[in-house]
Amino acid sequence: MANFRAKPHTTIPDPVEQKETTPSKCPFLSLFGGSSSSSAKGVLQFSHQRRVITAPTTKMLSAKEVVDHSLCPLRDGEDESEFKEGIRWRESKGDYTSANAKYLNERIGAWNSALCLEHIVSNLVKTLEMELTKKADPKQWISVDPSVFRYRANGGAWVETQEAVEKGSYNILLKDADPEMYDTAQSFDDSHASFQAAFPGGFAFEILKVYGGPPEVGFTWRHWGKFEGQYRGNAGDGRDINIFGFGNAKVKMPDAKNKRIRFTEVEVFYDMDSFLGDLNGKYVDCVKDAVLGAKLTKI
Repeated sequence: MANFRAKPHTTIPDPVEQKETTPSKCPFLSLFGGSSSSSAKGVLQFSHQRRVITAPTTKMLSAKEVVDHSLCPLRDGEDESEFKEGIRWRESKGDYTSANAKYLNERIGAWNSALCLEHIVSNLVKTLEMELTKKADPKQWISVDPSVFRYRANGGAWVETQEAVEKGSYNILLKDADPEMYDTAQSFDDSHASFQAAFPGGFAFEILKVYGGPPEVGFTWRHWGKFEGQYRGNAGDGRDINIFGFGNAKVKMPDAKNKRIRFTEVEVFYDMDSFLGDLNGKYVDCVKDAVLGAKLTKI
């Protein structure tokens, strides 16, 4: 399997048919060779770029090398003795052995220090994902302050702690999805089952870069997996599906009452329609901007 750490991704622009236009008065739009006036359809058209990831094949880490690796993910809050009556798991404590191996073998992030802010944010995000998925009682979540925590994607409505418990991470991240490509009313269990069926080899997450520092950080991220299963009746062809996005998070720093750094707010942005189009086997000819309600036509 490829190890993506050795070489950063590159981008290749889609070919775009050149058209004669009046030079734009806007310095930003002029970069696209567009006009400040509207086109015949009343919208400006922009080309999108196709991302291509390349990397040399390297030796896979052994099970022992994964466990001993300085960047092996740490998911906090799994110690039963920390809670008087033990942890209320939805079903059982998760086994992240294969997830950790996939992460370490396939990550493309350029950072390699366990002391950097990227590793801290990565562990906090992975702890949040574990607690959202595995823990039934939000009072036992240690990655967030459950009294104020909220979460959203693409500028949609905020989801607070109790709703997050009921819906789970996938339903939060796809809250405003096209209902023809994702059932927004499905249960927590059904949403997780559908993605486990689509990505039987795992659907990994990594922090690529962190900007700023606590109590508020910006970050870029990647979610990826090999589409070897099926999704809503569409059989996967084994392709690698990569989602790239960015996000913003606010945290509470440790204090006398709580020794941990905790999220109070997390929001992420990504191309939802393109991702669901790949899973449904459908060509998506536009990207919906969830914040402005605009459409950028791919040409």
